[in-house]
Amino acid sequence: GFSPGTLNVAGNYNQSAGSTLAIELAGAGGVPGTDFDQLAVTGDVTLDGTLEVSTFGGFTPLPGMSFDIISFGGTLSGTFSSIVNSTGLAGLLFAVNSVTLELDGLGGDPNLDGVVGFGDFAILQTNFGQPGNFADGDFNGDGFVTFADFAILQNNFGVTVAPANVPEPATLTLLSLLSLAVLRRRR
Repeated sequence: GFSPGTLNVAGNYNQSAGSTLAIELAGAGGVPGTDFDQLAVTGDVTLDGTLEVSTFGGFTPLPGMSFDIISFGGTLSGTFSSIVNSTGLAGLLFAVNSVTLELDGLGGDPNLDGVVGFGDFAILQTNFGQPGNFADGDFNGDGFVTFADFAILQNNFGVTVAPANVPEPATLTLLSLLSLAVLRRRR
């Protein structure tokens, strides 16, 4: 949909290998259907395929947050074979623990751009000695921006998260040639 909601399934939910479950995150309040999408199943849940995570309404999720994206009344089997980050925050990392989406981040990357660099150092420097969260430079989660957080940034300086779902150059070339062939055939 165009905003977070709850999809109710009366019975069992079976997600196949070629399927995608899209989940939007819109707030940190923890209310399913309002702050994030939730799949509510009365029966058994079997997972496979892809989980695609995006944001809604300008919300910026932070490492340490978690969202109960699936509720069920029966049993759970399987897991997602891949998780696609469609948030635009390359440094935001995801894991699914049972049916809870858990957020993590690249240590030392408070701006979540996927690169630990000088911009991240500037954020840590601005907030040094202050209370804060991951976005302020508190990478170890103790509630304050300290030398321990600087050490995490220092250890990861220059680390880059590879962008997800970027086609290889050969694939792009092949797709371009195929598109040209289709256009030429239409003439």
